[in-house]
Amino acid sequence: MSDENYVNSFRTADNYAKYLDHDLDKKLIPLNLLINGMKARLDQCQTVVSISHDNVEESTKALSSLSYCKDQLDDLCSKIDTVEKVVDHIKSNLANLEDEIEKAEQKLGLNNDNLVVNILNPLLFRKGGEKRNIIVDVPQFDPSEYFIPEKSENEEL
Repeated sequence: MSDENYVNSFRTADNYAKYLDHDLDKKLIPLNLLINGMKARLDQCQTVVSISHDNVEESTKALSSLSYCKDQLDDLCSKIDTVEKVVDHIKSNLANLEDEIEKAEQKLGLNNDNLVVNILNPLLFRKGGEKRNIIVDVPQFDPSEYFIPEKSENEEL
């Protein structure tokens, strides 16, 4: 009987082996691809986190160094504001001057249609005689309104 049991168990094992006969490597390929993709994304995420951590450290260092330079930055901002005021003052003076020039051209009967002829008229058709002084009411630029004069070394002593 032992031979018969042996043969029966061999047949049973052979029958059950058909149920278990699968190519596991072939079936695990999609799972392996999924795991490899997840590992790649995790590596990318770790890289982004480490870069952002480094950027936070650098930003913190930069911001803390800015606090040490606050007085210099305030001084620079005030100088920029002063320069903007000077530029606005100069723009205003130029606008006033342009208005006065337009008024003078209208008084003299010049038109802007033929600008080249108008520019050359005083040179080509000079009239001898009296010269008129034209007074323009544009305030003169005074830098002391905007800038504090720096003290020289002799004044400090």
